[in-house]
Amino acid sequence: MSTNPLELPAVYGGPNKPATDSLPAERRRRARNHLHWAVLLFRDHAEDAVESLTRNLSSSGFYCLSEVAFTPGQRLVCTLKVPSHDPKGKHLEQRLECQVRVLRVEPQGPEGTFGLACQIEDYRFNRATTERELVGADIRPVQV
Repeated sequence: MSTNPLELPAVYGGPNKPATDSLPAERRRRARNHLHWAVLLFRDHAEDAVESLTRNLSSSGFYCLSEVAFTPGQRLVCTLKVPSHDPKGKHLEQRLECQVRVLRVEPQGPEGTFGLACQIEDYRFNRATTERELVGADIRPVQV
């Protein structure tokens, strides 16, 4: 291969042309993080939650697996359990309560699981401690 930059038009289309062998443009506007956080999904404020674990997360949404097939466009309430570190050694977690919209539902094979892509439309943080701490002290989580 030549090191002459003028002989590389197949990879780089020139100073005024895009590359011809480039990958498709990334549609996401936010960086995704490969985080595995517990998430509870609720339909219409129902008491029965669908438990899941995120596969990836961004500031605008998340992807998780579910044993329940939700419908694209469906709005859910969810709680993301966000781990945090306390220098005093207490295990604390933040709870991010979100209003989400299901963007995509993908069958994941014969096991009956589905991949859910959810867009976060609104959220609020609630600080919560672990049940272990609540049993040892007469402390209740404060709703913010």
